[in-house]
Amino acid sequence: LSPTLPVRIIRPNPDLEIAFDVRTRNAIYVMEKLDRRGQNLGKGHKRPNFYEERAIDQEAYRSRLTHYRNSGYDRGHLAPAADFPSQTEDTYNLCNVSPQNHSMNQSIWSQIEDFV
Repeated sequence: LSPTLPVRIIRPNPDLEIAFDVRTRNAIYVMEKLDRRGQNLGKGHKRPNFYEERAIDQEAYRSRLTHYRNSGYDRGHLAPAADFPSQTEDTYNLCNVSPQNHSMNQSIWSQIEDFV
């Protein structure tokens, strides 16, 4: 039972679903299908650029790149890029990130992503 308005359900690919709350411009949940073939992209991959979700028709409700610029926060992935080696660009959707303190994003959160 997915939530309803003001939540938008974004499905960048069949294995990734994001419930995005347009009021907070943040995800309520991110759900991904995990299997062994799609894990551990590694450090040598080329990182795509983050992008705004165009399916959210009113720009005022989108999470924007400018929201992070000089904010002091990282764009912390909720579904890690390493889980989608053939669809990495789908995880760089701004609906799939949340503001995170840099030290948390680079240490604790990164360790959790590696563990899972």
